Amino acid sequence: MKRWTAVGFAALAWLFAEPAVTAQSATEETSVAVVVHVSTPPLFTADGTPAPDRDERLQVLANALDALGASDIAKFPLALAPSAVMCDEVSRLRGAAPKHFLRSLRKVAARSTVLSAPFANVRVPDLAAGSVRREIAAGRSAIERCTSVAPSSDLYPPGLILDDASLRAAKAAGAVTSLTTSIDDPVRAGLDLLPAVIAPAHDTPAALLARRPSTAFAVVAEVGSATAPYVRALATSSSIRLLSLDAAAATATPRTGLSLPTPAAPPVAYRRALVHADESFARFAAFTLRDNPLTSTYRDVLARARSSADMSGDFAPGRRLADGLVRRVASAARRVSVGSGSITFTSRRGSVPVTVINHDPYPVRVAVAVESPKLDFPDGEVRVVTVQPPGDTFTFNAVARSTGSFPMLASIQTVDGSFVLNRGELTVRSTAANLPALAVTIGGFVLLVVFYVRRKKRKT
Repeated sequence: MKRWTAVGFAALAWLFAEPAVTAQSATEETSVAVVVHVSTPPLFTADGTPAPDRDERLQVLANALDALGASDIAKFPLALAPSAVMCDEVSRLRGAAPKHFLRSLRKVAARSTVLSAPFANVRVPDLAAGSVRREIAAGRSAIERCTSVAPSSDLYPPGLILDDASLRAAKAAGAVTSLTTSIDDPVRAGLDLLPAVIAPAHDTPAALLARRPSTAFAVVAEVGSATAPYVRALATSSSIRLLSLDAAAATATPRTGLSLPTPAAPPVAYRRALVHADESFARFAAFTLRDNPLTSTYRDVLARARSSADMSGDFAPGRRLADGLVRRVASAARRVSVGSGSITFTSRRGSVPVTVINHDPYPVRVAVAVESPKLDFPDGEVRVVTVQPPGDTFTFNAVARSTGSFPMLASIQTVDGSFVLNRGELTVRSTAANLPALAVTIGGFVLLVVFYVRRKKRKT
């Protein structure tokens, strides 16, 4: 009797214990949102020409994106974080590889949450507070053109780095949720923050769980040949539950008093190089036409130079890109100059021809200004002109104030007058009689004769 009683108690204990084990397993299950980051090194060289290996790299990315369309993977939620500057570069490339890449990217984007991002792959704290909104807006526009999907209000900050100032600026730019590695638990501090980790090469579900920052977080996987197998391994893990980014962020626990660490600022030499590159790009855009294809190329070169999140602490590549852009713009400006020469006036009024030489392979739009202390310009001293290569001549109506030879200065500057491309000096010779001066001279001579005659009469 006692034996059967013991067996009965053991059976009851097993029945009650089984649900407890199941509940414990469910409790230990980790919620993970997979973010596929799509990026590649610059697709254009520093001089603005397409990179030699661009097609090969884009083909690898396209194949990796195609693999994410497999039926066993397509049923799981994904978030897509494409690089905005890369998207802008691809849009200006021609050929089969760029077209394949765009098709593959758009297929994945159509069933994924597409994240917003700055235009450059720049750490958001490296941006001035006033430029964060503009940078994110430019990034959203480039990503939408590339993916044909409007990006969500979820922000992918390059490098997953935020600080207090950039957090507020991102919120002002319309972001609602952001990924970050700076916190241990999901928090809500004006902007929903979701812990995130970057998956290293050859990562496994067990290794991911060993370093999980929370029971709900995002893992960022760089797109490549191993991306699809990695997502498949996460999906089949009994300890991981794949959620959408919004679902993972919804589990965030509100917390106040959050303070994010401020990352170390880039080196002064690098920041100074970026300032000079930004000024040079503004000058180039100021004296070229809006449809000049080099403007877009140089904008992307500048964005790559500003992409501090891609530099892993070594800012030398960014500085080289910035310095190279400064040199190329300076060279383009030097190829626009004023032709020398001389002009002869045979009357007080005449036309002053100013020759603008344009050795650039594209037209420029500039302001030509003339100046001389001996000439008046009744129709104005400045003309805004478009100069096709190799150059053109423009005339200014002028009135000479005196006879003789004297210099006339001519300058070529941007339309807004912020930058002078070139200055030159022309010689003006005026042989015309100056009637007012001639009248004064004759009048003086007549008075002198009259005075002399009257004086002689008195003596007589």
